[in-house]
Amino acid sequence: MPVPPQRFDGSCVGAIMYEFTEGSVTIDVPEYEIQTSRNEVFYNPVMEFNRNVSILLTRCLPPERDILCGMAGTGVRALRYVREAGHHVDANDINPLAARLISSNAEKNDINITAMNKDLNLIDGKYDVVDVDPFGSPVRYVHPIMRLFKKEGYLFVTATDTAALCGSFKNACVRKYGALPLKTAYCHEVGLRILLGYVARCAASWNYGVTPIMSFYKDHYMRVHVYIRRGKRRADESMRHLGYINHCFSCSHRSHSHTPECTCACGNTFNHANPVWTGKLCSETMLDEMLQEVQQAHVGDKEAMIRFITLLRDEVSIPYHWDSHEMASILRLPAAPLETILSKIRDAGHACSRTHFSPTSFKTDATLADLASIFTD
Repeated sequence: MPVPPQRFDGSCVGAIMYEFTEGSVTIDVPEYEIQTSRNEVFYNPVMEFNRNVSILLTRCLPPERDILCGMAGTGVRALRYVREAGHHVDANDINPLAARLISSNAEKNDINITAMNKDLNLIDGKYDVVDVDPFGSPVRYVHPIMRLFKKEGYLFVTATDTAALCGSFKNACVRKYGALPLKTAYCHEVGLRILLGYVARCAASWNYGVTPIMSFYKDHYMRVHVYIRRGKRRADESMRHLGYINHCFSCSHRSHSHTPECTCACGNTFNHANPVWTGKLCSETMLDEMLQEVQQAHVGDKEAMIRFITLLRDEVSIPYHWDSHEMASILRLPAAPLETILSKIRDAGHACSRTHFSPTSFKTDATLADLASIFTD
């Protein structure tokens, strides 16, 4: 929480400032009433969990990596990368006021950092990690920044334009991401997989293959962390993880495939989300390393972080999920506790798990017909 406002020395932003402490750093932030992209310098306290995850993940990388924070705002994420993870960081923002505030906050915390005031798409250099956390869609930046990587590296991307990715604004998703969304009960997973698919396609055009190491939806934003490696074969392998989610709005059957399925077993036509990433969202190995590292990291509520990472690690790798209330409505059954549902599915020999997308949802390799057989017999 901010302390009572104090006026900055005037050499940086010249506004009333609030002081925030996040992780191991304390920063000055210009006064604001409503958080919008028009703020003089962008800082969103709600995204602290997002930053905690990235700090924890980079603590699992070899030390002293070269990191670019492409849209650094106040510099809080960049400063934490240096102090809490031991990396070298260039903190960039196209807003000159933000660039000056980054330098001021670095001095305030006695942290050595390079503050830059450039268009992200015009930055030169080579980095091990590039972090892009824009207000809205990242599509303007993902393709150009592929040139900033060495033979391998890590790309972290946030998207907050969830209305487009989740299908509320279908045409916007098609224009921005070149993908068709689906507005369903599992639309947030579809949106995350569209974002991952877009990153994979951009990387492949530069002959990079991608491996998702941690991708998730939370608090109305989507965040993907991918490991990229140069090589035509690796790029081709990534492209093989792109495909279709087929959904029948008549009976609610869903499936995934490399080519579109046209007709559902009920006789109605499928709708499709495509191209989407149909492979794994996370690396179990990386998540296990993060669970080992969490006790030494500044991640706020450690138990909440452990629960979240464990939930991601244990998810069944199926590119869609079921809401328990939705399933009860489809099968015309009374709602049941989620643990009861999972137990019955496992007893029938199918894989299933909770999912981080919703506390009332689950993933399973059982089809709708399988679920009907399990719960109506």
